[in-house]
Amino acid sequence: MSYVPMPAAKTGSSSMAFKIMTFVGAALAVCLLLASVLMGFGAHSRSAQAEEARSNAESLRNEKKDTDTETASVRTQITAAKSNKAASQWCDGFTEADSKFMDLIDNATALNFKPADELAAIAKACPKKKEFAEAFRDSVRPAFDGHVTDCTASGGNVTMTGELTITDTTLSNLGPMNVTVDIFLTPGDTTDSDTPVGSASFTIPAGGKGTFTQTVPDGGLTTGTCAFRATSIWPKGL
Repeated sequence: MSYVPMPAAKTGSSSMAFKIMTFVGAALAVCLLLASVLMGFGAHSRSAQAEEARSNAESLRNEKKDTDTETASVRTQITAAKSNKAASQWCDGFTEADSKFMDLIDNATALNFKPADELAAIAKACPKKKEFAEAFRDSVRPAFDGHVTDCTASGGNVTMTGELTITDTTLSNLGPMNVTVDIFLTPGDTTDSDTPVGSASFTIPAGGKGTFTQTVPDGGLTTGTCAFRATSIWPKGL
């Protein structure tokens, strides 16, 4: 038998190549893992930034709502303060000193031009005054019916007795009313240009009529007309 020598296997070179391949594979795996981690971190970072942006936007919206609410509250308080001040001025300025008909009309008509919040403040501050002013303003004219029941001359004087009824139901039902009338003695029929010779004040009960008796100088008249005219009205005790 003959022996043919075979070349020796290059085991060292094959081992080195395998090691190189293994290292390269490991390096690629690390790179892929690192890239995956970085991509995941980047995606998480962008998500976190988006969430933070949404949170900031929501916070700004809430702050704006709070600011708008505070602004509206302050504005409401200012409006209420102005309304209360105006209501106090109207209530304090409307007294029995303004019980003459023209003064009543002026104060009552002023209510027509006041805003709703001020009217509400007046209704709260002085409800009876507001009710009276509106009843007088809206009363059906003539709101009074008067008659002289007696007129007697004696010793340079004339004693007059009269009765007066508030014909407007809303006004008469508000309660007892203090009324003042001017008294006239004239040679003929009484006119708007005549000067009164006296006055009388009395109370008309709620829903009824009041009477008065007053003595005035006759002014030298021996005959003529006795008359009276209501000039003021105010709720008793108000």
